[in-house]
Amino acid sequence: MKKSKDKKRRERKILIKRLVIFLFGAAILLTACSSSQPEGQSGQWSEQRIISEAEQEQQAYIVNREEYDFFKSLYEKDTGNEPDDQELRNLIAYNHAEFYLSVLLGIRQDDSYEGLKQEWEQENDSRSEKLKSGEVFYGPSEFEFLSYYEYIHSNLRLENVEKLSQNADEQMDSEAEAYFEEHKEDYQEIQSIKCILSDGEKKEEKEFTYSEIRSLQKTNDALLQFLLNAEKGEVMEIQQDGRLIRVEFVSMSVTQKQYSEIKSTVMQDYIENQYYDGLVNEIAEAIPISYETEE
Repeated sequence: MKKSKDKKRRERKILIKRLVIFLFGAAILLTACSSSQPEGQSGQWSEQRIISEAEQEQQAYIVNREEYDFFKSLYEKDTGNEPDDQELRNLIAYNHAEFYLSVLLGIRQDDSYEGLKQEWEQENDSRSEKLKSGEVFYGPSEFEFLSYYEYIHSNLRLENVEKLSQNADEQMDSEAEAYFEEHKEDYQEIQSIKCILSDGEKKEEKEFTYSEIRSLQKTNDALLQFLLNAEKGEVMEIQQDGRLIRVEFVSMSVTQKQYSEIKSTVMQDYIENQYYDGLVNEIAEAIPISYETEE
């Protein structure tokens, strides 16, 4: 059965993503939330264990008027709309659950709004001292609280996903492998691309090898994008040494990666795409929250 053009193009886009990943070994550089990090609890983290920990929380997490108003302004900034009370409570519960999870995993020390404010003040004090001493450092000389929250929160999901993947139990490993089987086409690597080159006088078949494909990213990105996205028979014209060269796409050769080869990558993809949001929502439902927002 022939694949539809749309499906083939979708798979090509996936291959482009995987090409970049495998060519350059893309890695996530996680920013530390503080100068010292807690060790956290040891052992594997199953969903059952995480939710059990959350359900054992006897003391409600208290949201005061300041925190409530902060998330209201954050919602309005991100969406351009004013939230109703339930939407806002859902946002607060989800965000707190993410911070709670990071504490459980040993990434952060405090899951509270007040704790984050103290951390923000300490960070600004530290930057002020560095500025006075002439020490070079990255970022602004002083954070507004909203900017600091966004700075921390932007990395929080990545850090949680990374930690969960490092401490996955057998059940999660089994689920990640099932995810791999369902998305095998996402984990293919381009080996070579064949095309026909002609200048009006002669015609020759050209096979771009793995290393040549890699170098095209720097030398001729337009040609690379054509080769990665073209269908059989599609043509592109390029200038080379003063000549007009006609490039006709013929075929692409790929190899299928196996789960055992890229287990870490697949595990993070599975957690990010299918596992994380459900887990955080379960944590949010398990932890009691008390709203003390009366003026």
